[in-house]
Amino acid sequence: LIIIVLLGVIAVMWYSTQPKDEMGAGQMRAPAITVSTPTKGQQICANSTLTITWQVPSDMDAVDIYLQKGNTSYPIEMGALANPINGKGGSPYTYKLNGKYGPADNYKVDLGGTYTGGRLNASSEYFSIVKCDSSGTPLPDTPTGIL
Repeated sequence: LIIIVLLGVIAVMWYSTQPKDEMGAGQMRAPAITVSTPTKGQQICANSTLTITWQVPSDMDAVDIYLQKGNTSYPIEMGALANPINGKGGSPYTYKLNGKYGPADNYKVDLGGTYTGGRLNASSEYFSIVKCDSSGTPLPDTPTGIL
């Protein structure tokens, strides 16, 4: 009986040393997908290249990339390689804007992908696409109405 009690105490002590998070005792956090760039408040010239970087679980094969403006999403790349394979694909991903998207400060990048444990989605913080001069310097805001 003493051995059984001793084993029980050891099991409780071992369990109390195991990693836990705010999800609850003994539950581990699911893998995360995060968008690193573009960053909050970043200004990107309308005729330039948007660089998107991310971190995903190592067993995620592909990500779907969307550019979101307000409530509208524009697909950029479906099935982009999530992680580099033989030196190709993965983060960073570059996308030529070509002036297709008008100036606004409510753009986000959305990523989604499937890994062995399910599907993950993430969004960047809001960034701006702005008009720039030929040297890539953002132009000042132009008033659009009567003051």
